[in-house]
Amino acid sequence: MKKIDDYTPYELTTLAAIIGAAIAAKLNVDQQNSVGNFIIDIGASISTIAAQADYLENQSENGEANKST
Repeated sequence: MKKIDDYTPYELTTLAAIIGAAIAAKLNVDQQNSVGNFIIDIGASISTIAAQADYLENQSENGEANKST
């Protein structure tokens, strides 16, 4: 199986849709809402961590560039 970094955007979207449909098929509507919101929260947490890490990395790079000029 490929690593997640090896998928194209279209392959990754298709994989997510297939997994989502497979999970949803086994749950009732209330369970779908709970699981869906939980997965969204996981994604939001990952995005927040990535955004802050990127910001801090850029700040560090800009600080280093400003020190050498």
